[in-house]
Amino acid sequence: MKLNRNEKILATTFAVMSVCGFLFTPAGLETRPLSALRSFALIPFFLSTTILDIASLILIFKKPRVATFTGIVASISYVFIAPLDQAELFFVGEPIPLGITITEMVALTA
Repeated sequence: MKLNRNEKILATTFAVMSVCGFLFTPAGLETRPLSALRSFALIPFFLSTTILDIASLILIFKKPRVATFTGIVASISYVFIAPLDQAELFFVGEPIPLGITITEMVALTA
């Protein structure tokens, strides 16, 4: 499927957000232990953001209109995740890794 200019920009943004979402996981740059997490109820929130990013990237090729809505929901959740993580509200007593800080700034920019 041929994407127009705006859809290419959206696809690039979704790709950047998907990579950032993966880097937020323990398989990526997250070095803080899960035992330091304030509440395990936060895990579905983090996972849903990453899943929405990947779904938006896939949907841009099939249903661009739906992809914009899922992308908006994912980006709104990043607006909450990044500042709350920088305020150290998610992990107790653990410093924020530099890689996570940089990735959060990239995700907010995207």
